[in-house]
Amino acid sequence: MRPLLLASCLIALTSVALAGGGGARPAPAALPGTALVQPGQSWVMNGTTAAGEPVQVKFALTRKAPERSGTDWNFDAPNGPFTYSPDEGTLFAADILPSLTTGAPVQLCVAMFDGKEARGALLSGRMDDIDAQMAQIPDDAPEPKNAAEIVQILRSYGVAAGTCTLKRGA
Repeated sequence: MRPLLLASCLIALTSVALAGGGGARPAPAALPGTALVQPGQSWVMNGTTAAGEPVQVKFALTRKAPERSGTDWNFDAPNGPFTYSPDEGTLFAADILPSLTTGAPVQLCVAMFDGKEARGALLSGRMDDIDAQMAQIPDDAPEPKNAAEIVQILRSYGVAAGTCTLKRGA
């Protein structure tokens, strides 16, 4: 259940970011030049919420080296967390800036790579509501093998999950 556990942890961290805290960050580490995600890239998330609403968000990663946390790489993006886990083949992107500035819904994409793009589940809404839904997923939930299974597993535990795709932008 690594991708969903990762999502739960990142959602908790995103909640801290929304609250304005988070503490010290670890020193930057060197990302391999062959990694699919690199500083300075742009990624575009296209998705459909559980309610059927279309969503499009651009993530312009800064040129700052990502920080390593275990096997995950945390990139700086102006609109929220962007985490790449090459060992797991997952990508997590959170658009939280509109929530902070206008009260718009938070958009979270938890995705698995399929070639050079990532597909997965879109969680949309208030951070507290998303966090409460994710808390319903037990530690022994099944491990998703692909994007469709991420969505299916989340929905089976009552999480209002739509779908999303993350592609590298021009």
